[in-house]
Amino acid sequence: MVSLFQGSVLTTLTSSGLTNPTLSTVTTLAGTSTNGCCCPSSTVFLQTLTDKLIAMTNSLKTQFADLEANSMSTRIAGRGPILANISLQGQITFKAEYFIYVMRYGPPVNGIFDPVYLELIRVELLAGTI
Repeated sequence: MVSLFQGSVLTTLTSSGLTNPTLSTVTTLAGTSTNGCCCPSSTVFLQTLTDKLIAMTNSLKTQFADLEANSMSTRIAGRGPILANISLQGQITFKAEYFIYVMRYGPPVNGIFDPVYLELIRVELLAGTI
């Protein structure tokens, strides 16, 4: 647990949020402090950071709940944001040499088939070795 000093109030950060337990004053050689903390500027920064993180978390929870609620109207319930969804019906036709090329060498680099490899495949198709 992290203890934060905010003015005259000691705040403790827990998993359920910020709590304010009872104060206890400690006397040290340097003077009197509350629960041994003497850095108000640091705790103000941490309090602000904590508040922003909690607000961001609540905003994300709301956004995901909205996305899930909107996806319930589709066939499949959403588990997170859907970036793209395309449903197609149809038939694709292509030459056998391109199919063999992809099976042997993988997808073409930058979408451009190597003409040397394609020519070798065409020769094999004409010779009947494939």
